[in-house]
Amino acid sequence: MADEFTLHSSMDLPTTEFNFARKDFVYIPDNNNGSYSSGSIILDLASVANSNKYISWKESTLLIPIVLNIQHSSATGFSTSANNAYALSLLNGVHHLFNSISLQLANNEIVAVQSFSNVLQNFKILSSFSPADVENLGATMLFTEDTANAFNFDATASANGLGLSNNNIVSTTGGGLDNFTPALASANAGLTFNKGRATRMQYTSLNAVDTNSVTTNFVTANTLTTVMKNSVVERSQQSITYHITAEICMRWLHDYFLKCPMMKNSYYKLIINTHLPTTATLVTATGTATYNTATVNSPYGVCPFQVSPLSTDSTTGLGLSAVTGVQTMSVKMGISSVTGTYVNVLAHPLSSCRLYACLLTPTPLYEQIYLKNPVKQLLYNDYLSYNTMTNIVSGGTVNQLLTPSLSRLRTLYLFPFLSASANGNSGLQQMNSPFDSCPSVCAPYAYLTNLQVQLSGMNIYQEVKTMRFQNFLEEVRPKNSINGGLLAGLSSGLIDFNYYNTSYPVIVVDLSRKNVEDDDIAKSVLVSFINSSRRTLDILGIIEYEKALNLNVEVGSIVL
Repeated sequence: MADEFTLHSSMDLPTTEFNFARKDFVYIPDNNNGSYSSGSIILDLASVANSNKYISWKESTLLIPIVLNIQHSSATGFSTSANNAYALSLLNGVHHLFNSISLQLANNEIVAVQSFSNVLQNFKILSSFSPADVENLGATMLFTEDTANAFNFDATASANGLGLSNNNIVSTTGGGLDNFTPALASANAGLTFNKGRATRMQYTSLNAVDTNSVTTNFVTANTLTTVMKNSVVERSQQSITYHITAEICMRWLHDYFLKCPMMKNSYYKLIINTHLPTTATLVTATGTATYNTATVNSPYGVCPFQVSPLSTDSTTGLGLSAVTGVQTMSVKMGISSVTGTYVNVLAHPLSSCRLYACLLTPTPLYEQIYLKNPVKQLLYNDYLSYNTMTNIVSGGTVNQLLTPSLSRLRTLYLFPFLSASANGNSGLQQMNSPFDSCPSVCAPYAYLTNLQVQLSGMNIYQEVKTMRFQNFLEEVRPKNSINGGLLAGLSSGLIDFNYYNTSYPVIVVDLSRKNVEDDDIAKSVLVSFINSSRRTLDILGIIEYEKALNLNVEVGSIVL
């Protein structure tokens, strides 16, 4: 192989060529005028259509200013420790801020609203990223996968939360980020220590308001605000506020943006429905540093933040000044600002969301080549979500028709989550718990056996699937990995067998194996299985299917 590389690299010497004369990143503010009470972000891209430049969606980025705040009902309720900078965090990845999108091109809808887009995108990221991608992009996307075994379950109140939780971090006392030291060997850590959460908290918990070596020697709090660095901007004994500038590449928002060719004169309108604003009210048990009740209000039943365990010495992330009586805390998360509960909250310096659109100007030669055939066929995957399989008791059998008629079927996903009735005494669905990183993870050890899928009455599998390794090796591992994960030394995917067995037992079924002539024939999809886990489950089904569009990339229109 080395000889071949030397020979071919010597024969194929580089030449100087220019594909694009210009490449500009132009930001477009949203049309919300600072109002995000509905949680929707509206973007009208008329300026792109009038620029006479080609938009490259896969290189464009969406920017969302986030304010995250926790307040105590008492003016001296929190401890004075700077480690309270680790009170709150986001879920694993910026994509969990979004629920659904609607996309129009020249007033024609090409992506329709379907809930739980974050759940599907989360699987795609986990199954396609390599560890090197996490190293390179983790801080940008606020992404570091949660530790596989880092969960705890208590039917009653505990320091870790109510019901299922994986919010535990361990740190030494001291001054903010500088002295934050995860202690895996600590007696109270063990398998319940979520190293992934602790790592990504360092992307958002920079303690800008306290005196430490970071702010004293290099920057000030005002500097961090100027450059939109994620940090804690207010910290008192009553209120702790985070400013987070969330960035997501559009290619991780929907498959259309990943596969769409560059196109000019294209008039797009985009509506993004987020999981914001979300609020939570947390109440402690009498005379203890433990959560007793939690009430969460979110638009689509997904809590996009996590709250750290309570303590009296701030060693777990959120310290109380004293353990007396019943204590009440309020958490709020919103775009650009949140309304105060007990005290006013500092608004984000960025008052609106922005799309940083990548606009390309090809050289005349390459534009002529590109437009030789201006009509190009785009094949991309869309999805339908089915939140209909609920309260499946342990040992229960499911025989569910998901869709009576759908063509160009590609993949079926089954995401198992704890039902609210099975999640301790919190009464919260797993996705709506501030102590759980779901839907970054699923219900642990949620085993579905006797799995079979029928397309218009025809079985997908020759025999039902029961063994755990079968779905992992046959479906999950190859799904988005380079070379299907078959070539050692050149593969990707962050879901190993331990992660799959414990925290992320997703079922994946390939529906694409068929003759070409059968692809446009609409078929029904029926799924059957047994809930072999110990807990009552809700199963979110998502069917991915292919869409085809003929696009005129010169005039920015759909060709019918």
